[in-house]
Amino acid sequence: MRVMMLLAMLAGLAQADRIRDYHEWQQACVNAKDAGTIDGYIAKFRQCLDSNPGDHLARVNLGSAYTLRSAETFWGPKKFDYLKKGGKLMDEAVTAAPNDARVRFLRAANAFRVPQRFGRRQVAVADFEILLPVAIQGGQGLSVRERQAMLYFAWQTFAEEGKADDAEKARSACHRLDPQSGYGQKAAG
Repeated sequence: MRVMMLLAMLAGLAQADRIRDYHEWQQACVNAKDAGTIDGYIAKFRQCLDSNPGDHLARVNLGSAYTLRSAETFWGPKKFDYLKKGGKLMDEAVTAAPNDARVRFLRAANAFRVPQRFGRRQVAVADFEILLPVAIQGGQGLSVRERQAMLYFAWQTFAEEGKADDAEKARSACHRLDPQSGYGQKAAG
């Protein structure tokens, strides 16, 4: 019994480390000022996915990295190829893990940030409609910060799309979770 508990605890720690690493790599891609940096993280996500094809969090992060790579590519076919490849990977991840809030959130936030002319905005709206109750109620091992990030981006998405009631619900829940945090302060009335 103790061995099983220890193994479960170690698996939980490994999961937390993987989530932290992926978040750090994703932030590095977001903050990158050059394509080479993003390419390095694409290789890391690809390596994780190659070693574990069922790692849907790696798949959605890889997709997001490709869309960020698109932003660092001059206009032309290659830019659109990166964008399509990224969207396809993120869609595959959500299809395979539709109830994983982290996977769905990364696709939603990415779809929100992609320019509207590429037709991903409705993906963001649909994802945030699913995520809103999860972020408000908690669960799935989500931290308060993760829930606030979901609520903040849901608020922004709903507000831009004219969904005032959902926008207000997301904004007020974001603020209530932790009024002193960065997201909480941005969501103050």
